[in-house]
Amino acid sequence: MPRTVRQCIVEALENLGKSQLRRFKEDLSEAQYRPGFSAIPRGRLEDADAQDLGRLLVSTYRDDYAAELTLEVLEGLPEREVADSLRRNLPAGGQAPKTGSSGSAGGRAAATGPCGSGGAHPVDRYFAQIVQQFHSTDMVLDELLGKGVLTAEHYDRLRVKAPRQEKNRELLLFIRGQGLEAKEQLWSAMSEADPYFVGNVTRQ
Repeated sequence: MPRTVRQCIVEALENLGKSQLRRFKEDLSEAQYRPGFSAIPRGRLEDADAQDLGRLLVSTYRDDYAAELTLEVLEGLPEREVADSLRRNLPAGGQAPKTGSSGSAGGRAAATGPCGSGGAHPVDRYFAQIVQQFHSTDMVLDELLGKGVLTAEHYDRLRVKAPRQEKNRELLLFIRGQGLEAKEQLWSAMSEADPYFVGNVTRQ
């Protein structure tokens, strides 16, 4: 039976050393959260082990955001190997696995792993990698403004955002709220601006 998102997160956190697990909890407390979410109280994190953290993350943020947040913090440590392993194992998009599904998104094969499979859009599936690693954001903003995906107001606000990771995060959160067509436009603009990044991330 496929494992749950919580079990996948716990397995990843159990691969951290004691000092890295402590850093994970510290960085989790200082993360930038989506609107409507807030940090888990430090008192609840202080003595939490991997099992406790998995339960806290999923109960506080639900499956999809718990997975996204865990990946983001792991990549910031940096614990890329642990993050990559978790990403491969998670159900697509951090959702509960669906029996017998084998979808695709934007014409690309869905990511699969022992924790499940599915067809999340690349903008959702690679959220953490885009936030941390995508460098051609200004080119993408220009393209999205020209296509009418962004208003001049959104464009101006995003252009002045710093650091780059915060600019990427706000852009992704905005686009995800606009629906599938906006995601397609963003992914197309990213593919044109940095085909190396897109090719590399989709091969992971």
